[in-house]
Amino acid sequence: MEVFTHDGRFVARVDLAWPEFGVFLELDGQAHKHQPVYDAARQTAIVAATGWLCARCTWRQVALNTTATARAIADVLAQANRRRLQSADNF
Repeated sequence: MEVFTHDGRFVARVDLAWPEFGVFLELDGQAHKHQPVYDAARQTAIVAATGWLCARCTWRQVALNTTATARAIADVLAQANRRRLQSADNF
């Protein structure tokens, strides 16, 4: 999925996103093991542009620890939903 700023400027592509919750998911595979600085800068740019939370996991976690990985992603979604509800209460 492509991510844009509020004024329409392209920021980055992410593996998966739930824009309605303000969450994006990044799955790091073998190709990612030598690019942590690039990934961190990209993640920072996405958060700065959108305010979204990032759920990050590796393909190995998904394959070998499916339940724990799903729980971690669900926890990030729940936190984002709490933020959304708190924001709505402030209006």
